[in-house]
Amino acid sequence: MTLASTEGVRLKGATSGGFTLLEMLVTLVLISLIGAILSQAMFQISRIEQVLSESQMRAGALALRAEWVREMMSDLLPGDPANGERFKGDEHSLQGVSGAVPRWPIAGLSPFRLLLSFNEKSGRTELLLDARPLRDDLLGSPAAVPIALLSWPGNHGRLRYQDAHGEWRDGWLPSPARGLIGAVTLPAHLALETGDPELGTIYATPRTSGNAMPTRLEMEKI
Repeated sequence: MTLASTEGVRLKGATSGGFTLLEMLVTLVLISLIGAILSQAMFQISRIEQVLSESQMRAGALALRAEWVREMMSDLLPGDPANGERFKGDEHSLQGVSGAVPRWPIAGLSPFRLLLSFNEKSGRTELLLDARPLRDDLLGSPAAVPIALLSWPGNHGRLRYQDAHGEWRDGWLPSPARGLIGAVTLPAHLALETGDPELGTIYATPRTSGNAMPTRLEMEKI
C-alpha cells in the first residue's frame, strides 16, 4: 500500500467518526425543543398543584365557617325575656343569644342576629352575622358592621325550625315554656338550607333543648 492510499484511509476514518456542522445544529434544535416541552409540562404540573392547593384551602375555610354557624346555633340559650333576648326567627333571619358566637379572639356569649341577604353585585347569597358583646348591648352602643360568615352563588336559601312534634316551620315566634314562668322555648332543631351542592343544608340542635339530632331519614323528609 502506498503512502497516498494510507493517508486516504486515515482521512476517511476520521470523517466517519465525527459530527458534521449540520448534524450538530439539528441535535441542538431537538434538545431545545425537548427542553421547552418538558419545561412547559413542569409549569402546567406546578400550576395544577397550586390550583388544587388553593381549592383545598378554600374547602377547608368553608367547612370551618359552616362549623361556626352550626356551633353558634347549637349553643343557643333561652335568654332573658326582660332584655328582649327571646329567640325568634323567620325564613331569612333569626336572633337570640348563643354561647358560641364567633368573635375575635375566641367565641363567646353574646346576642346575635343572622340574616340571609342577596348581594346583587356579586350575584351571591350571604349569611351575615350581626353580633356585639353583652356589655355593649346593655350600654346601648351601636351594632357592629355585619360580617359575611358564608356565601354561595344564586339568590336562594332559607332558615327552618322544627317543633317538639317533629314539624318543620318557616318561622319561630317566642313563647313561654309550659309550666315555666318567664322561660322561652327553643326549636328542637334548626336547618339552614343553602341550595348549594358544596354547602348543602346545615343542621343544628340546641343543646339546651334536650333533643337529639334528627336521623338521616328525618333529614331527607325536610
